[in-house]
Amino acid sequence: MLLPYNYLQSHWLGHHSLAKSFWINLLAIRVLVFIGQEALLPATGHDYSDKVLRVVTLLVLVHGILFVWQIVGVVRSADRWLSVRGSQATVWGVQLSVVVLLWLSASYVLQGWQATLSTETGRELVKRMDEKRISQYSLLLNPLAKRLEINGLLTRGITRHVTELLGASNSINQVVLHSRGGNIHEARGLAKLFRDHKLSTHVEAECASACTIAFIGGSPRTLRQGARLGFHQYRVDAAYAVPVADAEAEQLRDQSLFIDAGVSTDFVENMFRQRVPGMWWPKSDELLHSAVVHRITGR
Repeated sequence: MLLPYNYLQSHWLGHHSLAKSFWINLLAIRVLVFIGQEALLPATGHDYSDKVLRVVTLLVLVHGILFVWQIVGVVRSADRWLSVRGSQATVWGVQLSVVVLLWLSASYVLQGWQATLSTETGRELVKRMDEKRISQYSLLLNPLAKRLEINGLLTRGITRHVTELLGASNSINQVVLHSRGGNIHEARGLAKLFRDHKLSTHVEAECASACTIAFIGGSPRTLRQGARLGFHQYRVDAAYAVPVADAEAEQLRDQSLFIDAGVSTDFVENMFRQRVPGMWWPKSDELLHSAVVHRITGR
């Protein structure tokens, strides 16, 4: 037990030669520490959150206490060597190496700490994001009334879920929409789905923005008395430029959908004039006259 202690003490006091202190006690041991950490934490994304105390303790030992012992011994050995040899260049080289090893050790500390944090795989992330989107809308299937009710935002994946529901039930002939909007691509997917299944669409309260795209895919299209359809210009919800997103081109595309559905050109020319965050709510008579809606119920 005395020999290891004497060795540690001799290095700490700078009694070892500069070559031994630098090449063995500093460089060789530090390289072994780096290699050992790479071997202990090899898996990217592996979860070590249940072993936080153990990992942090090792980091403190090998990158804290051990490294301090290494640096102090080398610096003291270099000072002793300088007083005997008088060569400042060698001491500068040792000091520069210490700075480099200090930077490398800091990066390994960060790597080791990150290994203690909880991580999730790509599949888990996709699942979590999908669950978050699903929570923003609800699908209520009513076989007795032969209708499907869609409530909430039209987020990514909703077209696939509606397709699955329609595939499981052949009795549905009407879709009731209640939504403030959502993803226009999903809305187009729903519109095509409604056309392909020859479903009627109905609004009992409110259908705005992208919801109107889904609504126009139905036939016949009905509106309960007092219910509303809302229209406004498209925008890209991003704080940066999105090269592939052209709001004006998307509007032209959906104007064509309305024309193909029999809506008057006068209405189509006005449907995107309202700037966001405003909303244009056409009156029931205007919706009927323009053939956006075929019938008002409850009158």
